[in-house]
Amino acid sequence: METFNIKTNCAGQRILFIEHDQIFMNVNDLPKEGYDAMFLDFKYNRPLFKFVQNIRETTEGIIYLTPMYTYSTIERDGDYKMVSELIDEYVNDIDNPLLIESIQSINQIVKTFTIIKQESIYRSIVGIVLQIMRYSYSRGKELSPIPNRFSQLGYSRPMVWLFHKDNPSLLLEIYDYFEELYADGYLDGYFVDRVHLCPSCDFGYLNFRETCPKCGSANINASTMIHHFVCANVSPEEEYVHGNTLVCPKCHRLLRHIGVDYDRPSDIYKCNQCSTSFLHPTMTALCFNCGIENSLDKLRSVNVLGYKFNAKSVNFLTRPNLIKMDRQNIFFPGLISHDHLIQQASSQIAFIEDSQSIRQNMIIIRVKVNVQEQQEYMKIDYFEDLLRFVSAKFRLMLDSKYSMAYYENTFYVLFTNESSETVVRMWQRDHALIHKLILEKYGTDIKIKFEYAILEFNKGDNIPAFVSNLSVF
Repeated sequence: METFNIKTNCAGQRILFIEHDQIFMNVNDLPKEGYDAMFLDFKYNRPLFKFVQNIRETTEGIIYLTPMYTYSTIERDGDYKMVSELIDEYVNDIDNPLLIESIQSINQIVKTFTIIKQESIYRSIVGIVLQIMRYSYSRGKELSPIPNRFSQLGYSRPMVWLFHKDNPSLLLEIYDYFEELYADGYLDGYFVDRVHLCPSCDFGYLNFRETCPKCGSANINASTMIHHFVCANVSPEEEYVHGNTLVCPKCHRLLRHIGVDYDRPSDIYKCNQCSTSFLHPTMTALCFNCGIENSLDKLRSVNVLGYKFNAKSVNFLTRPNLIKMDRQNIFFPGLISHDHLIQQASSQIAFIEDSQSIRQNMIIIRVKVNVQEQQEYMKIDYFEDLLRFVSAKFRLMLDSKYSMAYYENTFYVLFTNESSETVVRMWQRDHALIHKLILEKYGTDIKIKFEYAILEFNKGDNIPAFVSNLSVF
């Protein structure tokens, strides 16, 4: 059995010391009570920040709100910047006035929070956002985004980052819920920045490129044009260069003074791929994540907002009975919401229609999980566990480039540039294996049925008709 060292400081606060040899301890093994804060007695930053991460993202009661402290000598920049923000103070002894005041302030606020007994809420977007907000409010911090090169938006927040670091698609789900709370008056918002995302995958890792308007190649060179006033010749500057002087290639006069003998009216571009010359290149954005290139007007523009707490926020944080939980809100790692999938499908339709290729297409497969004869599972979260198992297996078998969503016992997968025959074969293969794994895990008595349907869009199809079908699919 694990032995824990609890020390009392000069203010009578009890501090649980976590030592470096306890880093692999399960969060559930920590004492549930009997201390006011934790002090992390670690020598190195990597295991320390891993422990902090495990505590802050746990759904075990309200232990994630525990005040945490460590030595001021710990390095906290670079790759550890985000998680280092989740330590409350960096001090060298437990009698430090900053530590004493911090513990008192945090715990006074935490006492106003009611512990939520409905465990499934912690596995939902609502629960994740509630956890993020409670942590920030108890520390007197605004929900302010900070630059983060690991975030698909280029911005994140320390507690938000914990939940989306291994699942980028979750970031926009969290931000969307923040926007709902803001729209309903639960938060006060303010503008921070505007970012542009790939419409196909919602990532902001974009390479903005000047390309040839004829063939689309980025292999272009720019040349400065020179206009000779005397003979009106206009040619690239390299045709004027003779050693250290400029000589007109048409009339062979020496050009001495810019503004008197000549000027530089513009640049001209030449494509090394198709040899076309042009004045204005086409700006495009190549996504490093999915590899799709879009014109700038097709990019998704997103306002990055910061949020402040208000009186209505406090009601939301201290009275969890205000939260309405539905099963479709349950979050499965690696999946996006149904609404988000619809947005991606709409963007993909626009991309297909603008594409020069006639072979572009999109297929959405819908898989409904039906356990009609096992209603007792619904009462004990057994059905939810089964759905979580199915979700994990589907996600594991599918290529990460395909988007997958969940809504009301139904999974949706968006495929691009795959034939319907290929998609059906993939589904039949995966379905058979998943059904076998379910029987092995839950027993042969379970009566489960997968009902699937396919919706396909090809270049030239009737867009309004497809969108109408998609909305009820």
